[in-house]
Amino acid sequence: MRVVDQIRPEVVVLLGDRIRALRKAAGLSVVRLAELSGVSRRMLTQIELGQANPSLSTVDRVASALGTTFSALAGVLGDPLPEGVEVWSTPGGSWAYLVNAVETAEASIELWKWRLLGDDRYGGVGGTPGTPDSMAHVLRGELVVRR
Repeated sequence: MRVVDQIRPEVVVLLGDRIRALRKAAGLSVVRLAELSGVSRRMLTQIELGQANPSLSTVDRVASALGTTFSALAGVLGDPLPEGVEVWSTPGGSWAYLVNAVETAEASIELWKWRLLGDDRYGGVGGTPGTPDSMAHVLRGELVVRR
């Protein structure tokens, strides 16, 4: 079984640019954002430079510390793209697209399209079918959720 939980390099660059801009706009140093997010200063610097490939859960923690969401950082919030943003993929042909998101007072609601082939599986959190308050619609095959 092949586990992949890294974000696509193009998306990492996009997220890094947006994280840096929001951090600076908020007047935060990298050290302070590290304290607020629980993500190391080194990892944050590498994310901002597009040199790290963080998990979705790491980006979620940074986004939360900045008062935003992964969806907003990815540019999907309130402005859906017809095909979405390809956030994750594998050499085996599996992929995950963030299609749309809506934020309410209670939660951020995200619509994802996933395709898992062969031995591929997603090992991270965030946008993962089977996590709390999520719903999965399986069109073909079988989905096994392990917590």
